[in-house]
Amino acid sequence: IGEVTAPGFGEYSMNLNALFNPYGWHSPMLPDLPMGKNQYEGFNYLGAGTLLLLVFSLVSFFRQTHCREDMKYWWPVFLVSIILTLFAVSNVVMVGSHRLFTVPLPHFITEGLFGIIRASGRLFWPVYYLLVLFSFFIIKKSRPRVGWLLLLLALTIQLFDVHTAFALNRTRLAEMNHPPTYTLTSPFWEIAAKDYAHVAYIPDYILMIRFTDSNYGPLALFAARQGMTLNTGYFAREILGNNDHLRAESKAVAEGNLDPDTLYIISKDVEGYTKSFDKTVHYLSVIDGYTIIAPNFYKKHPEIQKDFSFE
Repeated sequence: IGEVTAPGFGEYSMNLNALFNPYGWHSPMLPDLPMGKNQYEGFNYLGAGTLLLLVFSLVSFFRQTHCREDMKYWWPVFLVSIILTLFAVSNVVMVGSHRLFTVPLPHFITEGLFGIIRASGRLFWPVYYLLVLFSFFIIKKSRPRVGWLLLLLALTIQLFDVHTAFALNRTRLAEMNHPPTYTLTSPFWEIAAKDYAHVAYIPDYILMIRFTDSNYGPLALFAARQGMTLNTGYFAREILGNNDHLRAESKAVAEGNLDPDTLYIISKDVEGYTKSFDKTVHYLSVIDGYTIIAPNFYKKHPEIQKDFSFE
């Protein structure tokens, strides 16, 4: 069972410039604008074409009475949109890289209750689509004769505005659309898959290391293909009690108490974790760049000499 909450509310929020900030989308029409460190979660760029539609629709909405009359029945939608927007902006209100103000909230609110929605910038997504639908509706209502021309113009501008980003995304997806590289080539792994049911990183990788380290992927793929469990991974929320288990597991290895069903990968401090066990019974080696401990390996394979290497 994982934690429901996590810290970060007020940090992974939406910037007040989000609707017209093409941050990282290589817009040829609007410049990238600054934002807070982790406000990528609040990326909500409408695109130049949709912004044009929104401006036309807002002008028509405030100038033509019949447009506002139809909207009066939609007040629940407006109310929910306002609430979602307030949560998306959060209590730390940013415009560009500048903090306008912060609404002080108790720790049990920001880290507890609101920790459930810590990446609050995403809460604007429904409002984003409602703004697009609102623009379509108002333009159709206020300018029925020229509405299609406005939509065609906006679509042309929108496609021009985002075409570079779409091309880059297609290239990136094409590069990703191939099987992962399997770099574990030593015959040792085939033997280990039959001897052990679990794979354990010792000590466990911290969150960002295991998310970015290229050494983690091949080993995770190996464990998955062989139906073996793995003691680490990338999780959106911390697993309750997992840290205590990992510390106990690392301590046991350092004291020489090895689980006979577990293949150990020593990620750092090799000397500290390998000095207390019997190397005439357990196999210690570097295989395909990984420092491994294979418990009872020589007992399971007496035909293999103590000085044998799979490298």
